[in-house]
Amino acid sequence: MTRQPPSLFWRLMAAISLVLMAGAAALAYAAYNYAHTAADDAYDKLLLGAASQISETVRLADGEMTTDIPVSAFETLSVSHQERVFYRVSGPGGSLVTGYPDLDVPRVHYRPGPEPQLWNSTYKDFPIRAAAVWHYVSEPGLAGWVTVVVAQTRDAREALARDLTIRAMLLLGIMSVIALAGSAVAIRYALRPLHRIEDALGARDPNDLTPLDMQVPAEIEELVQAINRFMERLSKRMDSLQGMIADAAHQLRTPITALSAQVDLLHHETVP
Repeated sequence: MTRQPPSLFWRLMAAISLVLMAGAAALAYAAYNYAHTAADDAYDKLLLGAASQISETVRLADGEMTTDIPVSAFETLSVSHQERVFYRVSGPGGSLVTGYPDLDVPRVHYRPGPEPQLWNSTYKDFPIRAAAVWHYVSEPGLAGWVTVVVAQTRDAREALARDLTIRAMLLLGIMSVIALAGSAVAIRYALRPLHRIEDALGARDPNDLTPLDMQVPAEIEELVQAINRFMERLSKRMDSLQGMIADAAHQLRTPITALSAQVDLLHHETVP
């Protein structure tokens, strides 16, 4: 079975496909990371907003720290039935005001001040994203930082990140197909000069060894020059061969004529 020669077109297509696949994989990874970052940024603002709303309701009444948590603080966080929200409000010294007693700020993130803190953790076997804000109170007999911690499960974040990733992957797939189809058309167009050379050589008379005279891209100009140099050497070889044949014919003509004359004399010879 004759082996099919390798195709330049398919070699180029394979190389471009590999480059596109590598680029698509890198972009898909970047899109995945960006989607999770964008989802965290969007929900972190809601989380910090909810914590800030709660901290603004903390007040001192009859010597005790109280708070009236607004419903609106959790409405924006509970975007699905599976979503769970946890909170804790602590007075100065860490005393519990309201919320989940075991929900606390990790030591590494415990930095009372105007800057809020955000971290990822696990609470009640749920992966969560938590935010902590501090509000300083100064009342007679009670002064210090009030800590408000609000945590949310990551279901909504993961759903948003997944949706963004799928959309990005769909767009990336469409662009890759368009790029591959455009590359195929461009390669076909780029290979047209080679087909023109093939057609020009195929249409020639076998004895026509004149140089090719055609405009070609710089990348295959050397190929055309190599073909012309080959045809020039072949033309010189053909000329030498024709000269040798002419000389041989001339050299053979005299003895053949003499031999023909001898044969004619033999026809008239009577002596055996």
